[in-house]
Amino acid sequence: MNFCDSLLPKYNGKFVAISNSRVLGDYDDFNHGVDATLSAGYAPGSFIVHFCVPREKEMPWICLSSRTDFSHSMI
Repeated sequence: MNFCDSLLPKYNGKFVAISNSRVLGDYDDFNHGVDATLSAGYAPGSFIVHFCVPREKEMPWICLSSRTDFSHSMI
């Protein structure tokens, strides 16, 4: 069982703010999770807000990724 799987019994269907493998809070929607965690003093980039559902129910559109390529210098 991985860390995310261990959250299911308590947080299934919730958005969970996580930093350093520690749950900071659980929320009914993504935006509230981000806003509340920022308001609690956590810096952008120091946490994630994860939708906690069983793997077979994950929504691929909720996972954000960057396609930015930093391999070429602009200078």
